[in-house]
Amino acid sequence: MLIDQHLRTLSITGIALFAVATVLFGTRSSPAAIYIGALVWRLGFGSAATLFQTALARAAGSAADVAQAMIVTVWNFTIPGGAILDGTLLERVRASSLPWLALVRLTATG
Repeated sequence: MLIDQHLRTLSITGIALFAVATVLFGTRSSPAAIYIGALVWRLGFGSAATLFQTALARAAGSAADVAQAMIVTVWNFTIPGGAILDGTLLERVRASSLPWLALVRLTATG
């Protein structure tokens, strides 16, 4: 499968696309830029779950079932955690800071 053969390249490309979208959101505000940013975001973020689960299953070997359960748990905690963090940020700072916070998070994953 394509994913198995190019897992690392696809993962890095997805993170890079996600980063490009966040920079676009942080620096442009025209409708065209928002639409392009949303498309690039979707291309980068849409494959993340599949790529991460594939990498995790491959790395876990015989413990893949346990690893899959753990990644689902982590996803379930990070989604509301991000919402709380971003909601707090929105309350205290302008919305324009959200793309830059996302870029900091992406840098930590790379």
